[in-house]
Amino acid sequence: MHVVHAGPTKEATLAAFAQALDFPAWFGGNLDALADCLGHLARTAEGEWELVVDHVAELARDDPFAFAGLSGLLGEVASAHPRFHVTVVDR
Repeated sequence: MHVVHAGPTKEATLAAFAQALDFPAWFGGNLDALADCLGHLARTAEGEWELVVDHVAELARDDPFAFAGLSGLLGEVASAHPRFHVTVVDR
């Protein structure tokens, strides 16, 4: 299982993904780059792959647009890759 602790901002949350999942140096720090990196992980992972995104409550409250974009992206990746499981913890 891989855990990402969301930050209070979109930028902090994207940086948390990069650090927790050891993204390559070319990670651009935006939702398109996150989609690319998660898609690559989902395609190349062996077996089941579990991602938990924790502590999203502050991001959801302070930047609902960024939270909606992140949530949609995570749902799309999980739908496209059945062995890639995502859990979002709203606390």
